[in-house]
Amino acid sequence: MLFRSFGYAGAAAVAVGLTAAPVDAGGPWYGAKDRVHGERVLSCYKQIRKPAVYKTVHERVMVKPATSRVVVTPARYGWTQDRVLVRPERVTHRTVPAVYRTVHERVLVKPARDRVSVIPPTYRTVRERVLVRPAVTEARTTPATYRSVAERVMVKPARQHVSKIPASYRTVARQVRVRPAKTMAYRTPATFKTVHKQVLVDPGKIYWKHSRHRRNAVLCQVQTPPRYAMTAKKVMVAPARTVRHRVPAVYKTVHSKQLMSPARKVVHTRPAVYRTWHKTVMVTPPRTHHITRPAVYKTVARQVVATPARHVRHHVPAVYKTVARRVVVAPARVEKIVHPATYKTVRRRVVLAPAQRHMVGSPAVYKTVKRRVMVAPGQTHWRKIRHARPRC
Repeated sequence: MLFRSFGYAGAAAVAVGLTAAPVDAGGPWYGAKDRVHGERVLSCYKQIRKPAVYKTVHERVMVKPATSRVVVTPARYGWTQDRVLVRPERVTHRTVPAVYRTVHERVLVKPARDRVSVIPPTYRTVRERVLVRPAVTEARTTPATYRSVAERVMVKPARQHVSKIPASYRTVARQVRVRPAKTMAYRTPATFKTVHKQVLVDPGKIYWKHSRHRRNAVLCQVQTPPRYAMTAKKVMVAPARTVRHRVPAVYKTVHSKQLMSPARKVVHTRPAVYRTWHKTVMVTPPRTHHITRPAVYKTVARQVVATPARHVRHHVPAVYKTVARRVVVAPARVEKIVHPATYKTVRRRVVLAPAQRHMVGSPAVYKTVKRRVMVAPGQTHWRKIRHARPRC
């Protein structure tokens, strides 16, 4: 009776352990290499499997499902005649030229004027002796002689320029108050120190893991030890406080410029700049010898004016003529011409009866097949290992 009670309690513990196990039943087995440091095995259970029971049954299955197809009856066509538009009605514009007529009118060709006619002079022929070539005197020049001499010439004349001497200053230092004296309050922060304390991080737990025992799958109850860690806590040693002290006034030295001598102008004279040039001068001037050639004359006949030319004024009347001129009778215009539309009869193919579609169905095809089905599923239960200690 005690054994039976223990068996029921063990089965209940296994069921509770399986329900609370954190790992999957099909997960990796729990071995010595998987054990966390400090874990301790409490108990182990072996899994016992009972195979499932199957039987063969015959059932009718569909090989080919029922189908339907669409049969199309083609359309019937015929011919008809229609009147179609070949060219639409259009409007064109034609330009009608302007109409002119010829008119005759008398116009002034040349206005009346006074014409001055010139009566040419009359001439007579006289003979006289004229100079063909006057007497000339030829000059024969003897060239001059030259020599090179040195001469001092001024390149840049003397000049004066005015330079400006700036005013001179001196620096005077004096004390100026920048900030008056005041009382400052400083807050001294609180002082803290770090205190280390050991706290419980993980209280440890008991859970189930898979393992192997003599080539059999076993389920072991494993207990992990609690884990502790050191924590640091900041503790105030001294509170914050306020300290007051007097800050003296702040002075600074200010430098200012004081005039010692005003600005003035000084006149400076720069001397002239000279340079020696070499030039060629004439020693003896050129000489000219004159040779006189006599004049040459010849007798020529020339015409002289017997009576001078004179002007005679005549009145010329105005001249008129009749001219023909075109004038506009009717101005040019634009006429609007409407061209009617053009039609023609065409023969086209039309549908007498449209195409039709109807459905033709085919029944489904079945056959009988054999299939293995499960009658009773396999069962698994756990049994505690009492004498052998697994290598967990």
